[in-house]
Amino acid sequence: MRRSLAPGCLPTATSTPRKDEYFLVLKGEILPVEFDDSGHLIDFFLMNPLLGNFGCEVKAGVWHTVIPLAPGSIIYEFKEGPFVPVLPENIASRASNADDKEAATWWTQRVMDEIDSLKKQH
Repeated sequence: MRRSLAPGCLPTATSTPRKDEYFLVLKGEILPVEFDDSGHLIDFFLMNPLLGNFGCEVKAGVWHTVIPLAPGSIIYEFKEGPFVPVLPENIASRASNADDKEAATWWTQRVMDEIDSLKKQH
C-alpha cells in the first residue's frame, strides 16, 4: 500500500501479530518508531532516500507507527500474504482516537523528546 504523509499527521499505531511488516520510503523523510506495551520508545530508524536509508522491517507483534518529518513524504508499506484488516486489539490504546490532533501532537513530541534524550546519551 502506498501512503502519502505530512508532518503533523500521525498514522495509527498498530501491531501485526503474525506478519513482519516492511516500509520503503519513496520520497521525503519518515521516522518509523517501535514501542512497548506502555508506549515507551524501544527503537527508531530515520528513512530518507537522499541519505541512502530506503527501508526498514518491523517484526511481527511489535507496536509501531511512522512519523512523517518532511512534507509530501511517500512510503510503500507491505506484508506477506493476503490483506488482513487490522483488528481493534491490534491498535494501540494511545491511538484509539486518531482524529485527536492534540493527542497526536503530544504523543509525537513525547517520542521526539525520547529520541533526543537517547541521542544525548550516545
